Amino acid sequence: MDHQGVRDIVTDDCGIKIPVTSSKIVATALAAEITSLAKAPERYQSLSAGALLRGLYMGIQRGTHGWSLPQSHQKQVIPLE
Repeated sequence: MDHQGVRDIVTDDCGIKIPVTSSKIVATALAAEITSLAKAPERYQSLSAGALLRGLYMGIQRGTHGWSLPQSHQKQVIPLE
């Protein structure tokens, strides 16, 4: 979703930003993007590889409660109002 901090983390190389509008529009856009990826395995693979690289770049770590940014990186993400 193109919402809050995610818009600062997800790039065109690692994901698809879906504008947060109404729930119906978001659901429709999400379904369309999933269908598009299912029909384009090379794009899916490219985004998957990009997501792994982006995660390494951002320093995402796996902890006991799931994936998170280390404390040092969390300060770099500036919330947009």
